[in-house]
Amino acid sequence: MLVTAGLVPAPKRVPVLWREVFLGEVRPRHIVSAIVSWQVDAIGLVIGRNQETKYVENVVLTQVLFIDAEHIGWGGGVELGAIVKTEAIGIAEDVSRVATSTVLGVWMRSHLGRLSKMNSAHPPRVIAAGMIGNVLEWYDFAIYGYFAAQIGRYFFPHLDAVAQLLSAFAVFAIGYLMRPIGGVIVGHIGDSFGRRAALIFSVAAMAIPTFLIGLLPGYQTIGLLAPIGLTVLRIVQGLSVGGEYTSSMVFLVEHAPEGRRGLMGALAASGSAVGILLGSAVGAAFAASMSTAALDAWGWRIPFLLGLAVGIAGYILRRYVLETGVAEKRTRAPIVETLHDHWRVVAGFAGLSVYSAVTFYVGFVYLVSWLQTADGIPPSRSLEINSFSMVVSLPVLIAAGWLSDRIGRKPLMLLASMGGLVCALPLFWLLNHPSELLAQLGQLGLVLLMGTYYGALPATLVEAAPPTVRCTAVAMGYNLCFGLFGGLSPLVATWLVERTGNEIAPAFLMMASAAVTFVTIFWFRETYRTSFGVAPTAAA
Repeated sequence: MLVTAGLVPAPKRVPVLWREVFLGEVRPRHIVSAIVSWQVDAIGLVIGRNQETKYVENVVLTQVLFIDAEHIGWGGGVELGAIVKTEAIGIAEDVSRVATSTVLGVWMRSHLGRLSKMNSAHPPRVIAAGMIGNVLEWYDFAIYGYFAAQIGRYFFPHLDAVAQLLSAFAVFAIGYLMRPIGGVIVGHIGDSFGRRAALIFSVAAMAIPTFLIGLLPGYQTIGLLAPIGLTVLRIVQGLSVGGEYTSSMVFLVEHAPEGRRGLMGALAASGSAVGILLGSAVGAAFAASMSTAALDAWGWRIPFLLGLAVGIAGYILRRYVLETGVAEKRTRAPIVETLHDHWRVVAGFAGLSVYSAVTFYVGFVYLVSWLQTADGIPPSRSLEINSFSMVVSLPVLIAAGWLSDRIGRKPLMLLASMGGLVCALPLFWLLNHPSELLAQLGQLGLVLLMGTYYGALPATLVEAAPPTVRCTAVAMGYNLCFGLFGGLSPLVATWLVERTGNEIAPAFLMMASAAVTFVTIFWFRETYRTSFGVAPTAAA
């Protein structure tokens, strides 16, 4: 088009344009235009120069090369690339069918294959777009837990200290119980309107309430409206949490290059560790730099207000990513199709997620307080042990995802779940030792088991989900499990210790979850070498 309109410099200008770019005299997009002109002229010499053929060449080559330009970061931008990609593939398909015997047809078919496989022009940007919402989710989780005492005093001042803390965590739990509903809502958006729409919705629904919690007046100012407002904001966040991680998981795996789906899924999973570490670091930094009076009065609000910056960054990253997963025509709502046609898959996903849910919430959330009561380790030291283990979990997760792309998902998941059955008791024996070093080694053992399993899980879920309801099916199975078994695991672990009088009783809870998952894995086929066009489902 640019050549036909006379807007593109002649091919002889290409060397000059290169020089002018380095001198700052011309925009990089002009280089692309010159290259388009040069390639069009070269092909025109071979297949002829009639006007219609010339126009097709210009349209196709210009659009394809603008995608190439966006791919290497010259010009056009992600928004242009996203708009052009679909059009370019459609034109390329038409031309390659018509011009089967020409140089243009051969050239176009080769580029068509490359375009179809090119899920994203900027892999780091796509990874950041996929991870940032999960980071924000767990950042909020960490700072809410860190400042739960201040929140309790500010919104429930008429209660005693214990009741204030319980009330703050009860509000947190209400939001957590909204996860399954949020998974259905965000999954519906992802399967009906595209992954990008779901990701933008979820990051906004997390960032805005996090920011508003930082602004919300306390009980002394607006009375009962303060705890009510806090509860409403936590409910909105719970809806976001239910769909954020699963939608980002689907998004990253769908955008993964061939042979890298496990790695991309593991990167999605690592966002939780990054968010917890970030929230803990921010909370600790403010606690260390402010007086207790200032922290209680207004300092606790600042970390919540800073969450808006993460949300804005997430919106910008997600607004300009290539779309995937939009169904051309849908006769039933995704939730209806999922429950009617694929309920066995959803049940299988819940079974696959039990082990990771219980291990995470027992091994990281519950364990901090357990180390204090069972071993007498000071709270600050318990947090240090937990934080160090969280840092170690990042390379374990990523290594497991990378390895699952080479040897398969099932071998790693079977090994890790069997490890939970065999090693849970020895690891809790280490954790129950008064030595802080042995306690650290015990939690690192849990990290190895959880990271190995959790690193391979996201790709397994996404690959096994029916493509037309991929977001909804993954969200339902995962969130039903995490909302029920994950959320109740600390409570059940506490009850087991109280009931049995055995400090290592939580190990039996972990063993039971490992047994359920170990059996469930055999219901699924290996998928790491399977074409991603149509995902295999659970065996009947």
